[in-house]
Amino acid sequence: MILIVAMLAVRALRRSSAAVRHAVLTSALLSTVALPLLSQVLPRLEVPTPVVFSQPKVPTESPPVQLEPESNYQPTEIANDATDDAANQTTSPVAGITSASLEAPVSQAASAHTIRLAHVASAVWMVGMLSLLVVIVVGEVGALRLRRTSNALPEGEWSQSLAEISGQHRPMRRVVLLENSTIQVPMTCGTLRPAILIPAGFHATADERRRILLHEMAHVVRFDVALQTLGRLACALYWFHPLAWWCLRQMHREREQACDDWVVRSGERATEYADQLIALAKRNLTERPLPAAVGIVRRGNLEKRVHAMLNSDCSHAAMGRVRGTLLVALCLCVVASLAVLQPRPTIAAGPDDSAPQNTQEESADQADASKHDPTKTDSYTFPIRMTGLALDEAGNPIAGATVYVSSQRVLWAGKRIAETTTDESGRYTFEEIELPITRADTNHGRDHGGFLVFGTAQGYGFAWRPLKWFYPSPQPGRSSYVDPAGDEPSQFYVDDKIELDLTFPAAATIRGTIVDGNGEPIPKTKLAIWDAERIPLDAYGSRRPGSDRQPFRIMASDGFELLNADVPPEMWITHSDAEGRFEFTGAPSGRRFRVKVQPPGFPSRMVWFTTRAGLEESYGDRRLYDASQDIRLTFENSVKVPIQVVYADTGQPAPKAFVNANNKLASALDTTDEQGRVTLGVPPGEYRLHILPEYGTPYLETNTNFTLGDEPPAAPIVVELPAAAQVEVQVVDKDTGQGIENVDFWSRDSDDQRELHYTTAWEVATRIVHRDRLRTDDTGTLQALFEPGTHRIGVAWQSYPDDYQPGSYQGKEIECKPGEKLKVVFELERKRSN
Repeated sequence: MILIVAMLAVRALRRSSAAVRHAVLTSALLSTVALPLLSQVLPRLEVPTPVVFSQPKVPTESPPVQLEPESNYQPTEIANDATDDAANQTTSPVAGITSASLEAPVSQAASAHTIRLAHVASAVWMVGMLSLLVVIVVGEVGALRLRRTSNALPEGEWSQSLAEISGQHRPMRRVVLLENSTIQVPMTCGTLRPAILIPAGFHATADERRRILLHEMAHVVRFDVALQTLGRLACALYWFHPLAWWCLRQMHREREQACDDWVVRSGERATEYADQLIALAKRNLTERPLPAAVGIVRRGNLEKRVHAMLNSDCSHAAMGRVRGTLLVALCLCVVASLAVLQPRPTIAAGPDDSAPQNTQEESADQADASKHDPTKTDSYTFPIRMTGLALDEAGNPIAGATVYVSSQRVLWAGKRIAETTTDESGRYTFEEIELPITRADTNHGRDHGGFLVFGTAQGYGFAWRPLKWFYPSPQPGRSSYVDPAGDEPSQFYVDDKIELDLTFPAAATIRGTIVDGNGEPIPKTKLAIWDAERIPLDAYGSRRPGSDRQPFRIMASDGFELLNADVPPEMWITHSDAEGRFEFTGAPSGRRFRVKVQPPGFPSRMVWFTTRAGLEESYGDRRLYDASQDIRLTFENSVKVPIQVVYADTGQPAPKAFVNANNKLASALDTTDEQGRVTLGVPPGEYRLHILPEYGTPYLETNTNFTLGDEPPAAPIVVELPAAAQVEVQVVDKDTGQGIENVDFWSRDSDDQRELHYTTAWEVATRIVHRDRLRTDDTGTLQALFEPGTHRIGVAWQSYPDDYQPGSYQGKEIECKPGEKLKVVFELERKRSN
């Protein structure tokens, strides 16, 4: 009961923080350990409990009971050694049969057989428990030996960082810092005396050291090593119970996510922390985790951790002392209540023996049948077959090329779902790819999944086909498949043949130097390719007759967002050396690339490179660097800019607001402190300042411009966050007045087309910008923020229950004032049957 409640609670708390879920799982496992102990010392209260028996049939001296002709039920003799009088056992009645007609004594052989089974079961349980206890002891001894063979880390950068973090978080126990040559990644060990172990010779920047020590300090403060040991003891006691092991595995996952949240809440950027975890995971590919220690990364859980860290829909807050106290009190009450209750089994109806049941086969068949059925689950996959050729630019096949398929996913965490190599004829084939499918969440949408095909080949630049969409349904009367020699296909249906060739261009090299304003090299600069596109583009818009508008370029069908495609890191990430030199090898020729350059201590910058000589020197409003020559990127020395953000209606400081200063050459961002202040370092120039309010506050984002000279401003730049009009929208049934759930909301300010209404804000705990698409909750209500002025709003445009009519196109007009609260009610009418 405890483990089932814990499992259901974790499911219900999936949008809560990992720290809360970890506390629930830990409490559940510890409660299972306390339960048998308390049941021996507390008074007992017997509670009748029905039992459904499924033991083998034993002979009975009673005549068979006559059933209906079409029924094959037979009475079943049951031995119940939990009753007081073992001599007066009765058979279990089945449906429609009285227990009195089946009453008969149980044979002594059956009773003896039951006792032998109980002894065997007890012996098996004891062997399993003792074996696991030995494993736990061996793990503790291994952790102790690891600590004894470690050396104290000399005073230096690591100890300084630890002292700074300890002063900030004030752990209850003294933490020692050790180094060990046998480990690959940092870890924490010591149930009673915590120690943070650093691999010998491990080098890290100041920011990387801080993030590592923050993560390990979180383990110390949260007593994760001790809780892990207690959880393993619970699993040793209940080794036969699958839910106990499920709880322990979930504890490990939620523990690491909770420590990740701790790091991000301490002010570290989630994206940079994710990059560091990926780099650490590469060091830990072959190392087996130590059971009595907790490391910053381990095999098998990195993808889920990164996705959870960047998921804006979930909370990343700490457990909190009040909630922790309430959870402990609740667990004590539940465990004490269960320990007092003593079940007194009573005979209940047995199972239907009319036909043999093959539950295992039926379950497997049902699972297989529902695997690709969108009506069975909230998310599902659909198998697709894909084939194609790897060719060079002359049309010759390339053998041994590596071809990847990546699914299109939310955030940046694209997922590679298939990988293969081409045969001697240059052909690749994926017989069955389980493509993740997104369920349609609007009335006029279709279930769909996006995928990218890309590849690498020795001696060539990487190749890709633009994003494709797959719909797991037939398209009557037409096919979206287009011959690759003709126009580029963009979408496929279930009956379409998917054949996508990859043309690998010649390899090009992008190289250059990163220097500061004094011409000094900047080492350890990270360069990451974010986007790539072909040149020239395949499609252009045409000029309309009589129009002076220039032709427009169609960009969407050609770009390759490497970051969103989950490509191998060596394809798109490099770093400058001690001389500030960097180099990308294996880049495709004749392409354009958007590269994020992140020098340590300087604002980052987006830069466009091209591997095709002779192009224009600008791309849009940005300079285009010719990669056929050495590129020199200069990052001017920064000037400190103090900024003060206040609420426009009250003049009070605006804490936890997002502040971003950017122009073509530099970008810097940070979050305001409790006094609404922040200082950004950017080079001299003209900047756009973008401010986002704290998530959950009734204020609107705003933009302003400022010019920065060679000297810091004498006074802070003051920016006011405008107060929003707060509009509560309720959607109800026209006949019953009941609220209607999952109805969307739109707005427009003029006669232009309506648009779905979004609210944008910043959450400092996760360092994520929220852009919430508003829909009604289970009461039919939503909260929207508006700028002051007149607006036209409406509901039920793309999402509403199927049995209702869509909302009116005209909607309603509202007048909004700063800080004013307004309520608007919309009625939806049900569709009338013919």
